[in-house]
Formats: sequence, C-alpha cells, structure tokens
Amino acid sequence: MRARHDGEALVRIALKDTHSRLWHTPPMFDRLRGSRVLVRPYALDDAQQRLEAMEESREHIRKWDPEEAGICQSLQETHEWIAHKLSQRADRVSFSNGIWNVDGTRLLGGVGLHPRKPEGWSVPAFTVGYWIRPSAQGFGYVTEAVGLVVNFALDALGAQRLEIACDPNNIRSMAIPRRLGFKMEGRARNVYRYPDGRLCDEAIWSLTPTDSRPVANP
Repeated sequence: MRARHDGEALVRIALKDTHSRLWHTPPMFDRLRGSRVLVRPYALDDAQQRLEAMEESREHIRKWDPEEAGICQSLQETHEWIAHKLSQRADRVSFSNGIWNVDGTRLLGGVGLHPRKPEGWSVPAFTVGYWIRPSAQGFGYVTEAVGLVVNFALDALGAQRLEIACDPNNIRSMAIPRRLGFKMEGRARNVYRYPDGRLCDEAIWSLTPTDSRPVANP
C-alpha cells in the first residue's frame, strides 16, 4: 500500500511540474498579419466558414490525409472541433489557426504550431502543419502564413527546431518548407497508407535559428 501511495504522490508531483512549466512558457500570438493574410485562432463563430472550407477541400485532403478529411462533417461537429482546439490552446498543448484573407472575412485554410512530443516546450521545438482550400491555391497564401508563424516561433518563443513533415508526392506541400529555408533531413519510409492501400513515405524538413531566416512575404 505504501508503494502505491508513493507512486500516486510522484504522479501528482510530475503533473504539477508539467503544468508549472507550461504556464511559464512565452505567450502565444492572438493574430499575425501579413500583406495578404491574417493568421488567428479559430473562434466558435467561425464554424460555418470552417465547415464550408472543409466541404470544398475534403476530397482534395482525402488523397493526402484520409483521417483529416473525415473531420467537421456537420455544423455541430465543427463547433465541437473548434471547442476542442480552443481547449488545447488553453492547455498550451497545440495551437490550430485559420488562415484568412487580410481583412479577416474569408477563411482560406489553416496552419498549426504544435509543441513537438514528448517535451517540445523544454527545447523549444515545434511541428508545423498547413492546408489550403482548392480555390485559394496558387496565390502564395500558405507560404506567407507559414512564414509568419515560423518567424513568431523563432523570435517570440525561442524555437530551436521547427519541423515540417509532408508527403514527398505532394508537390505544393513540399514547396513550402523549401521556400522558407527549411533543410530536408531525410525521408521516412512506409509511414502510412494511401486510401487505396499503397504505402506512403514522409519527407522531414527542419529549420533552426542558425539557418537562413524565412521570408514571411515572398
């Protein structure tokens, strides 16, 4: 019985230390504005636009990420998805944001900044993910939005590593880290499967403070 109680005490201490570290991390941005895009967290009022953007993008996303293509199937599910993302943001475990046109009236896509597991805040190290609705492709919006987030992570959060993982066959996705000065570290083989069952690799890109700085407005 004593060992069990000691173990429970150690778990409580570990959780307390983790929460203490998280709440002493630098503050996250409320919004980042570039010349053509605005990056900000989703709000519950964004549910209709998030659903519409997802409906436009679902089949395109399914080719590269079938699991992500299955989210936000209804307005209610989209409300719940946004509420979950806001909870993660409050707990400082994940930061999902919308990419909007510069006046904030149309949702173009999304960009996420996520502490790298298991101890991303202690480095600090983050992963970056992004998507864009088909009607907004080809205008450089993603490059600008990811550049804004990357610059913030380096300057305000003191990031020592930023990582992007993407499908080597997704030419548009692969172009983003290349434009922003990321270095391709390698290719992880047989990471997941396409919907048709074929195995898919994953390209791993990284950026550190000693690399060339990204350009937010290419």
